[in-house]
Amino acid sequence: MNILIIGASSIDVIAHSNSRILAQHESEGSVKFRHGGVARNIAELLTRLDISCKILTVVGDDVAGANLLAGLKQMGVDTELSIQVSDMSTSANIHILDLEGDVYTSITGPCLAHRLSADIIQNASIDETSIILADSTLDFNTLHHIAFETTAKKKIFEPVSYFEWTDLTEILPQFDIIALNKFQAERLRGGMITGVADAKDCAKYLLNEKGLQTVFIILDEYGSVAANNDTLVHVPAFQSKSFTKPGAEQAYTAAIIYGLYNELTFYQTALFAQACYALALDLPQGEMNSFTLQKVSDVLRDSTKVDTESAEKVELERRQTSYDDEEIAKTP
Repeated sequence: MNILIIGASSIDVIAHSNSRILAQHESEGSVKFRHGGVARNIAELLTRLDISCKILTVVGDDVAGANLLAGLKQMGVDTELSIQVSDMSTSANIHILDLEGDVYTSITGPCLAHRLSADIIQNASIDETSIILADSTLDFNTLHHIAFETTAKKKIFEPVSYFEWTDLTEILPQFDIIALNKFQAERLRGGMITGVADAKDCAKYLLNEKGLQTVFIILDEYGSVAANNDTLVHVPAFQSKSFTKPGAEQAYTAAIIYGLYNELTFYQTALFAQACYALALDLPQGEMNSFTLQKVSDVLRDSTKVDTESAEKVELERRQTSYDDEEIAKTP
Protein backbone atom coordinates (compact mmCIF):
# COMPACT_ATOMS: atom_id res chain seq x y z
CA MET A 1 0.00 0.00 0.00
CA ASN A 2 1.54 3.31 -1.13
CA ILE A 3 1.05 6.28 1.16
CA LEU A 4 1.86 9.88 0.18
CA ILE A 5 1.87 12.81 2.61
CA ILE A 6 1.68 16.27 0.98
CA GLY A 7 2.18 19.55 2.79
CA ALA A 8 4.29 21.54 5.21
CA SER A 9 7.66 20.99 6.80
CA SER A 10 9.59 23.44 8.91
CA ILE A 11 12.21 24.14 11.51
CA ASP A 12 10.53 24.64 14.91
CA VAL A 13 12.06 26.67 17.71
CA ILE A 14 10.55 25.46 21.00
CA ALA A 15 11.04 27.79 23.96
CA HIS A 16 9.92 26.41 27.35
CA SER A 17 9.65 28.93 30.18
CA ASN A 18 10.67 27.91 33.70
CA SER A 19 8.30 30.44 35.25
CA ARG A 20 5.00 32.16 34.63
CA ILE A 21 5.12 34.13 31.38
CA LEU A 22 4.55 37.87 31.83
CA ALA A 23 4.20 40.46 29.08
CA GLN A 24 7.31 42.56 28.46
CA HIS A 25 9.36 40.42 30.85
CA GLU A 26 12.18 37.99 30.16
CA SER A 27 11.75 34.38 31.24
CA GLU A 28 14.50 31.86 31.83
CA GLY A 29 14.02 28.44 30.33
CA SER A 30 15.18 26.13 27.57
CA VAL A 31 15.30 26.63 23.81
CA LYS A 32 15.41 23.67 21.40
CA PHE A 33 15.39 23.31 17.64
CA ARG A 34 13.25 20.55 16.14
CA HIS A 35 12.08 19.51 12.69
CA GLY A 36 8.35 20.14 12.34
CA GLY A 37 5.48 20.91 10.00
CA VAL A 38 2.17 19.07 9.77
CA ALA A 39 3.02 16.80 6.83
CA ARG A 40 6.57 16.12 8.06
CA ASN A 41 5.33 15.25 11.55
CA ILE A 42 2.70 12.85 10.26
CA ALA A 43 5.32 11.16 8.06
CA GLU A 44 7.57 10.72 11.10
CA LEU A 45 4.72 9.38 13.23
CA LEU A 46 3.84 6.83 10.55
CA THR A 47 7.40 5.50 10.54
CA ARG A 48 7.21 5.19 14.32
CA LEU A 49 4.09 3.08 13.79
CA ASP A 50 6.11 0.89 11.38
CA ILE A 51 4.41 2.20 8.23
CA SER A 52 6.43 3.31 5.20
CA CYS A 53 5.40 6.47 3.35
CA LYS A 54 6.51 9.11 0.88
CA ILE A 55 6.45 12.85 1.49
CA LEU A 56 6.01 15.68 -0.99
CA THR A 57 7.08 18.88 0.72
CA VAL A 58 9.18 22.00 0.03
CA VAL A 59 12.26 23.23 1.89
CA GLY A 60 14.84 25.88 1.14
CA ASP A 61 18.10 25.08 -0.61
CA ASP A 62 19.94 25.68 2.65
CA VAL A 63 21.51 23.75 5.51
CA ALA A 64 18.25 23.64 7.45
CA GLY A 65 16.35 22.18 4.50
CA ALA A 66 19.05 19.63 3.71
CA ASN A 67 19.14 18.49 7.33
CA LEU A 68 15.36 18.22 7.47
CA LEU A 69 15.21 15.96 4.40
CA ALA A 70 18.20 13.94 5.63
CA GLY A 71 16.46 13.38 8.95
CA LEU A 72 13.38 12.05 7.20
CA LYS A 73 15.47 9.74 5.02
CA GLN A 74 17.26 8.41 8.07
CA MET A 75 13.91 7.48 9.60
CA GLY A 76 12.90 5.65 6.44
CA VAL A 77 10.63 8.25 4.82
CA ASP A 78 10.92 8.43 1.02
CA THR A 79 11.73 12.07 0.16
CA GLU A 80 12.37 11.58 -3.57
CA LEU A 81 9.36 13.71 -4.57
CA SER A 82 10.22 16.61 -2.24
CA ILE A 83 11.59 19.89 -3.57
CA GLN A 84 14.30 22.36 -2.55
CA VAL A 85 13.92 25.98 -3.71
CA SER A 86 16.76 28.49 -3.87
CA ASP A 87 14.81 31.74 -3.54
CA MET A 88 13.39 31.19 -0.03
CA SER A 89 14.69 29.84 3.26
CA THR A 90 13.25 26.74 4.91
CA SER A 91 10.08 27.59 6.84
CA ALA A 92 10.54 28.32 10.54
CA ASN A 93 8.11 28.60 13.45
CA ILE A 94 8.44 29.56 17.11
CA HIS A 95 6.41 27.82 19.83
CA ILE A 96 6.48 29.28 23.34
CA LEU A 97 5.52 26.85 26.10
CA ASP A 98 4.31 27.89 29.54
CA LEU A 99 5.43 26.52 32.90
CA GLU A 100 3.26 23.41 32.48
CA GLY A 101 4.64 22.71 29.00
CA ASP A 102 1.46 23.70 27.14
CA VAL A 103 1.62 25.98 24.09
CA TYR A 104 1.31 29.60 25.29
CA THR A 105 1.58 31.11 21.81
CA SER A 106 3.11 30.34 18.43
CA ILE A 107 4.53 32.50 15.67
CA THR A 108 4.48 30.93 12.22
CA GLY A 109 6.76 32.10 9.46
CA PRO A 110 6.00 31.91 5.71
CA CYS A 111 5.12 28.37 4.67
CA LEU A 112 6.75 27.00 1.52
CA ALA A 113 4.01 24.42 0.96
CA HIS A 114 2.17 26.98 -1.18
CA ARG A 115 4.89 26.35 -3.78
CA LEU A 116 3.42 22.89 -4.37
CA SER A 117 1.32 23.73 -7.41
CA ALA A 118 -1.26 21.52 -9.08
CA ASP A 119 1.22 21.04 -11.93
CA ILE A 120 3.82 19.66 -9.51
CA ILE A 121 1.27 17.24 -8.07
CA GLN A 122 0.25 16.18 -11.57
CA ASN A 123 3.86 15.60 -12.64
CA ALA A 124 4.73 13.60 -9.52
CA SER A 125 3.39 10.34 -11.03
CA ILE A 126 1.28 9.40 -8.02
CA ASP A 127 -1.43 7.44 -9.84
CA GLU A 128 -0.59 4.23 -7.98
CA THR A 129 -0.89 5.86 -4.56
CA SER A 130 -3.33 4.11 -2.21
CA ILE A 131 -3.63 6.86 0.42
CA ILE A 132 -3.00 10.58 -0.01
CA LEU A 133 -2.98 12.96 2.92
CA ALA A 134 -3.02 16.69 2.13
CA ASP A 135 -2.68 19.33 4.82
CA SER A 136 -4.35 22.72 4.61
CA THR A 137 -1.12 24.69 4.10
CA LEU A 138 -1.50 23.89 0.38
CA ASP A 139 -3.14 26.55 -1.77
CA PHE A 140 -6.70 26.23 -3.02
CA ASN A 141 -5.88 25.17 -6.59
CA THR A 142 -3.58 22.41 -5.36
CA LEU A 143 -6.17 21.12 -2.89
CA HIS A 144 -8.78 21.28 -5.64
CA HIS A 145 -6.55 19.21 -7.93
CA ILE A 146 -5.89 16.60 -5.22
CA ALA A 147 -9.60 16.42 -4.38
CA PHE A 148 -10.93 16.09 -7.94
CA GLU A 149 -8.10 14.82 -10.13
CA THR A 150 -6.02 12.32 -8.16
CA THR A 151 -7.07 8.68 -8.08
CA ALA A 152 -5.99 7.50 -4.63
CA LYS A 153 -8.31 4.98 -2.99
CA LYS A 154 -8.44 7.13 0.15
CA LYS A 155 -7.90 10.88 0.42
CA ILE A 156 -7.44 12.47 3.83
CA PHE A 157 -7.62 16.20 4.58
CA GLU A 158 -5.68 17.50 7.58
CA PRO A 159 -6.54 21.08 8.65
CA VAL A 160 -3.90 22.93 10.66
CA SER A 161 -4.91 24.52 13.96
CA TYR A 162 -5.38 28.05 12.62
CA PHE A 163 -7.13 26.99 9.42
CA GLU A 164 -10.13 28.88 8.01
CA TRP A 165 -12.78 27.14 5.93
CA THR A 166 -13.29 29.87 3.32
CA ASP A 167 -14.09 28.62 -0.20
CA LEU A 168 -13.62 24.93 0.58
CA THR A 169 -17.27 23.84 0.59
CA GLU A 170 -16.97 22.09 -2.77
CA ILE A 171 -13.66 20.44 -1.94
CA LEU A 172 -14.27 18.81 1.45
CA PRO A 173 -16.81 16.19 0.28
CA GLN A 174 -14.23 14.92 -2.21
CA PHE A 175 -11.97 13.80 0.63
CA ASP A 176 -12.79 10.43 2.17
CA ILE A 177 -11.70 11.39 5.69
CA ILE A 178 -11.23 14.59 7.64
CA ALA A 179 -9.93 14.80 11.21
CA LEU A 180 -10.94 17.85 13.26
CA ASN A 181 -10.27 19.19 16.72
CA LYS A 182 -13.22 20.54 18.68
CA PHE A 183 -12.57 24.16 17.68
CA GLN A 184 -12.36 23.31 13.99
CA ALA A 185 -15.57 21.26 14.17
CA GLU A 186 -17.33 24.18 15.88
CA ARG A 187 -16.20 26.59 13.19
CA LEU A 188 -17.29 24.28 10.39
CA ARG A 189 -20.64 23.62 12.03
CA GLY A 190 -21.24 27.16 13.27
CA GLY A 191 -22.13 26.18 16.84
CA MET A 192 -20.62 25.21 20.18
CA ILE A 193 -19.74 21.66 21.22
CA THR A 194 -20.12 21.23 24.98
CA GLY A 195 -20.24 17.45 25.28
CA VAL A 196 -20.46 14.11 23.55
CA ALA A 197 -24.09 14.60 22.50
CA ASP A 198 -23.23 17.89 20.81
CA ALA A 199 -20.29 16.26 19.06
CA LYS A 200 -22.47 13.46 17.72
CA ASP A 201 -24.98 16.03 16.46
CA CYS A 202 -22.11 17.95 14.87
CA ALA A 203 -20.82 14.83 13.15
CA LYS A 204 -24.28 14.08 11.75
CA TYR A 205 -24.57 17.67 10.54
CA LEU A 206 -21.20 17.53 8.80
CA LEU A 207 -22.19 14.31 7.05
CA ASN A 208 -25.73 15.28 6.10
CA GLU A 209 -25.43 19.03 5.49
CA LYS A 210 -21.78 19.51 4.51
CA GLY A 211 -21.51 16.29 2.56
CA LEU A 212 -18.45 14.92 4.36
CA GLN A 213 -17.85 11.19 3.98
CA THR A 214 -16.07 10.30 7.23
CA VAL A 215 -15.29 12.65 10.10
CA PHE A 216 -13.27 12.25 13.30
CA ILE A 217 -13.71 14.91 16.00
CA ILE A 218 -11.20 15.14 18.87
CA LEU A 219 -13.00 16.30 22.03
CA ASP A 220 -10.24 16.78 24.61
CA GLU A 221 -11.52 15.37 27.94
CA TYR A 222 -14.51 13.75 26.20
CA GLY A 223 -12.35 11.54 23.98
CA SER A 224 -13.39 11.56 20.34
CA VAL A 225 -16.33 10.90 18.04
CA ALA A 226 -16.07 9.23 14.65
CA ALA A 227 -18.83 8.97 12.07
CA ASN A 228 -19.55 7.87 8.53
CA ASN A 229 -22.81 7.11 6.77
CA ASP A 230 -23.02 3.70 8.47
CA THR A 231 -21.56 4.14 11.93
CA LEU A 232 -21.32 6.68 14.76
CA VAL A 233 -18.98 5.86 17.64
CA HIS A 234 -17.63 7.57 20.75
CA VAL A 235 -14.31 6.64 22.36
CA PRO A 236 -13.68 7.97 25.91
CA ALA A 237 -10.47 9.85 26.66
CA PHE A 238 -7.41 8.17 28.11
CA GLN A 239 -5.90 9.92 31.10
CA SER A 240 -3.32 12.51 30.04
CA LYS A 241 -1.33 15.32 31.60
CA SER A 242 -2.82 17.90 29.24
CA PHE A 243 -5.10 18.37 26.26
CA THR A 244 -5.07 20.17 22.87
CA LYS A 245 -1.47 19.81 21.73
CA PRO A 246 -0.97 20.08 17.93
CA GLY A 247 1.46 17.18 17.83
CA ALA A 248 -1.14 14.97 19.45
CA GLU A 249 -3.68 15.87 16.77
CA GLN A 250 -1.17 14.80 14.13
CA ALA A 251 -0.63 11.53 16.01
CA TYR A 252 -4.39 10.97 15.87
CA THR A 253 -4.37 11.41 12.09
CA ALA A 254 -1.36 9.11 11.67
CA ALA A 255 -3.32 6.51 13.63
CA ILE A 256 -6.25 6.79 11.20
CA ILE A 257 -3.85 5.91 8.37
CA TYR A 258 -2.56 3.02 10.50
CA GLY A 259 -6.13 1.77 10.79
CA LEU A 260 -6.64 1.93 7.03
CA TYR A 261 -3.29 0.25 6.36
CA ASN A 262 -4.03 -2.61 8.75
CA GLU A 263 -7.73 -2.89 7.83
CA LEU A 264 -8.96 -2.23 11.36
CA THR A 265 -12.67 -1.82 11.97
CA PHE A 266 -14.04 1.68 12.26
CA TYR A 267 -14.26 1.49 16.05
CA GLN A 268 -10.80 -0.12 16.34
CA THR A 269 -9.37 2.73 14.28
CA ALA A 270 -11.00 5.37 16.51
CA LEU A 271 -9.81 3.56 19.65
CA PHE A 272 -6.26 3.24 18.34
CA ALA A 273 -6.28 6.92 17.32
CA GLN A 274 -7.42 7.94 20.81
CA ALA A 275 -4.58 5.94 22.36
CA CYS A 276 -2.04 7.56 20.02
CA TYR A 277 -3.45 10.97 20.92
CA ALA A 278 -3.12 10.26 24.64
CA LEU A 279 0.45 9.03 24.29
CA ALA A 280 1.48 12.08 22.24
CA LEU A 281 -0.14 14.42 24.77
CA ASP A 282 2.15 13.10 27.48
CA LEU A 283 5.28 13.73 25.43
CA PRO A 284 7.03 17.13 25.46
CA GLN A 285 6.19 19.38 22.51
CA GLY A 286 8.24 18.32 19.50
CA GLU A 287 9.67 15.22 21.24
CA MET A 288 8.47 12.13 19.38
CA ASN A 289 11.41 9.80 20.05
CA SER A 290 9.34 7.96 22.67
CA PHE A 291 6.31 7.56 20.40
CA THR A 292 6.36 3.85 19.54
CA LEU A 293 3.87 1.18 18.57
CA GLN A 294 4.74 -0.72 21.75
CA LYS A 295 3.88 2.27 23.96
CA VAL A 296 0.58 2.76 22.12
CA SER A 297 -0.18 -0.89 22.81
CA ASP A 298 0.65 -0.32 26.48
CA VAL A 299 -1.88 2.51 26.63
CA LEU A 300 -4.55 0.32 25.05
CA ARG A 301 -3.88 -2.55 27.47
CA ASP A 302 -4.03 -0.37 30.56
CA SER A 303 -7.80 0.06 30.98
CA THR A 304 -7.24 2.11 34.15
CA LYS A 305 -6.10 4.95 31.92
CA VAL A 306 -9.54 5.38 30.36
CA ASP A 307 -10.74 8.67 31.82
CA THR A 308 -14.48 7.95 31.67
CA GLU A 309 -15.26 9.49 35.05
CA SER A 310 -14.22 13.00 34.08
CA ALA A 311 -16.05 12.95 30.76
CA GLU A 312 -19.22 11.45 32.28
CA LYS A 313 -19.24 13.99 35.10
CA VAL A 314 -18.95 16.95 32.74
CA GLU A 315 -21.56 15.48 30.40
CA LEU A 316 -23.97 14.95 33.34
CA GLU A 317 -23.47 18.55 34.46
CA ARG A 318 -24.13 19.77 30.92
CA ARG A 319 -27.34 17.77 30.67
CA GLN A 320 -28.48 18.99 34.09
CA THR A 321 -27.83 22.58 33.07
CA SER A 322 -29.86 22.09 29.90
CA TYR A 323 -32.67 20.52 31.92
CA ASP A 324 -32.66 23.42 34.38
CA ASP A 325 -32.79 25.93 31.52
CA GLU A 326 -35.81 24.14 30.06
CA GLU A 327 -37.57 24.20 33.40
CA ILE A 328 -36.85 27.91 33.79
CA ALA A 329 -38.25 28.56 30.34
CA LYS A 330 -41.47 26.77 31.30
CA THR A 331 -41.93 28.86 34.46
CA PRO A 332 -44.71 31.47 34.02
